[in-house]
Amino acid sequence: MERKCFYDWRGIASEIVGFVVENRNSVDYVTFVPDGEPTLDACLGRTIEFVKRETGVRVAVLTNASLLWMESVRGNSESADLVSVKVDSVRGDVWRKINRPHPSLRLDRVLEGIKEFTVGYKGVLISETMLVQDVNTSRGEYRDTALFLKELGLSKAYHLYTYKTTSRILRQATHREGFNRGL
Repeated sequence: MERKCFYDWRGIASEIVGFVVENRNSVDYVTFVPDGEPTLDACLGRTIEFVKRETGVRVAVLTNASLLWMESVRGNSESADLVSVKVDSVRGDVWRKINRPHPSLRLDRVLEGIKEFTVGYKGVLISETMLVQDVNTSRGEYRDTALFLKELGLSKAYHLYTYKTTSRILRQATHREGFNRGL
């Protein structure tokens, strides 16, 4: 998997700075949200550092964490004030079913990358777990994922229920009753 600068990072960073300056009182965070995966952009770290230096505003990165095994990605992400990692499962077959990752990605490597990231990260770390009925909602699946998340020293762990999705595998809604039963 190759990272590259997809856009003119200076142009994007300047646009962000302009927006923050005009709206300073209403901006809590500048958030890099995936349209794909933000850590694929090799210029992410430069963009984060520029925005923070020019505005003083906090920066957040929401990542599926699939590339945190790469030292360069961990380095780029460490300058963010808040990082949200997505952990839907710690079981490879379930992870592949929910996330449909690039074929070259391995879950053991992804999970190890998340752990490595937490060692040196000084900001706020949160997680996001999408719960899908009959895919990752069994008691054992909850337990295994929760035990992994517990190791990370998270500030918060968010669990999301899917009610609608276009993905063939995720069409089943996760209901609160099933979620509570699994806990």
